[in-house]
Amino acid sequence: MPDRQRSFPRGIYSHEVENVKKKLPILLGGAALLAFFILLPDTARSAVESGLSVCGKVLIPSLFPYFAVSELLIVSGAAQAAAKRLGRRISGIFHLPPVVSVAWTLGLLGGYPVGAKMIGELCREGQLTKRDAEAALPLCSNAGPALFFGMIGGTLLGNSAAGAVLFAIHVASSVIVGLIIRPKRASAEEKRMPCLPERSFSEALTDSVKNAANAMFNVCAFVVFFSVIAAAAGEVLKGVPTAALLIRCTAELTGGAVALAGSALPWAVKFPLLAALAAWGGLSVHLQSMALLRGCDLKMKKYFTGKALHAAVSAALALPVAPLLQSVQSAAAIPSRFAPLSPLPWLGLSVGIVFLIFLQIPTGNSGRNVV
Repeated sequence: MPDRQRSFPRGIYSHEVENVKKKLPILLGGAALLAFFILLPDTARSAVESGLSVCGKVLIPSLFPYFAVSELLIVSGAAQAAAKRLGRRISGIFHLPPVVSVAWTLGLLGGYPVGAKMIGELCREGQLTKRDAEAALPLCSNAGPALFFGMIGGTLLGNSAAGAVLFAIHVASSVIVGLIIRPKRASAEEKRMPCLPERSFSEALTDSVKNAANAMFNVCAFVVFFSVIAAAAGEVLKGVPTAALLIRCTAELTGGAVALAGSALPWAVKFPLLAALAAWGGLSVHLQSMALLRGCDLKMKKYFTGKALHAAVSAALALPVAPLLQSVQSAAAIPSRFAPLSPLPWLGLSVGIVFLIFLQIPTGNSGRNVV
């Protein structure tokens, strides 16, 4: 009788059922995509070709030079040296350890998902507690200047001033969100700044170009994949182009920005949406960030809350600015030429203004000794 009442087989069965339930969304989504490939092969092929065309004509010319320069600043240690100067400010304003200044600065230079990568490394090395890592993650997860000056401003809008303003809004809203979600008090334990190995200029330049090429490949791969997802969504949402556009922007940043910039939406709506899209990052960025945080055991609730707030604050800051730029903005279309050096004066101006404002924020504990 006791043998018949054993729950071991039933436990195995329940465990398998639970696994199937957990994997059910992936199974259904994968089956739907396979059906899309089989039933509409020409549409799927056109979506891949469209994604590759966007990569070749827009993304690589727009982003790769900025990726390479950003990586050079990171790999050479120049960005880290500058970040150490901001350690006291980061600690006082955001109630986070000074080491977070490295992740914040590198994230702003390198763009998604460099900030998440740095937070993951600092957490695994024991330089950030779980509490501080969860609070720092949304603050340090930012788009870089390559997106704003190379692609959105320089290529999609043909207006470097718009790219500069969007970047300034992005940084300012990052600071605001960091103040909103910061811990109530700073951690009592202070950590030393991480040190990068010394490298010669030739080594740094070689590594930066390789890293930029890898980052460019990853961006293009996600753009092509989500181009197919968007095409499948478009087939389901035929007659509702706005819904298809919203899905594309929610899923993937660069492809969504291309679609949004080329849409028929009025400038007063398009400009704030571009600011919100850059701050949100997209599902592909979130998946990359989560993959880079393996081993940290972080709860992602604060991260997603922070990214949603970042998008909302960016859109709110962009709303009153949009009419000021509309008079100098031509019809949103991808121009046939691209001048990579034209946004540089605006880059220096916008970054300088934002950091001057940042340095004026009172810390509340200026007498604290921070390494």
